[in-house]
Amino acid sequence: MTSKAALLALLTIWGVGLGSTTLPARADDVANEDPSTGANREANLPSAELTNRLWVRTAGNGLQDLVRIFLSDGTLVEDNFWETHRLSSWKMLPDDKLSWNEGGKEVTARIASLTPDRLTLIRYFEDGPVEERYRSAQLPDGAAEAKG
Repeated sequence: MTSKAALLALLTIWGVGLGSTTLPARADDVANEDPSTGANREANLPSAELTNRLWVRTAGNGLQDLVRIFLSDGTLVEDNFWETHRLSSWKMLPDDKLSWNEGGKEVTARIASLTPDRLTLIRYFEDGPVEERYRSAQLPDGAAEAKG
């Protein structure tokens, strides 16, 4: 029940507004990789820039349509405006690729670019690759003070 409450709180914060503060919405500040070596990429471990962060996809019309959170424990949280949130597992693959299960199908995507505030995935479909752009969600105004 605690994880459901935390997820509901996170999604509620996201829905209230994405203010212009510069603090990223993160589950924790644990670093999974030494950025100078890239050792985790070579071992198919997720980058600290990818995990425990709320990624918001913006559709071509400028509206936000999807949220993804790649948790460092291998859990993927997805939410959009037309379905209830979904939990599934995800994993890193060689060559900066990752995969997860979506509606009973295995999805593969390549990380085309990744910075602390931007993520571009190339998803592979039967019809060909599709680029998806995400940005790291920001805490609403005043939320940093509420954290303590």
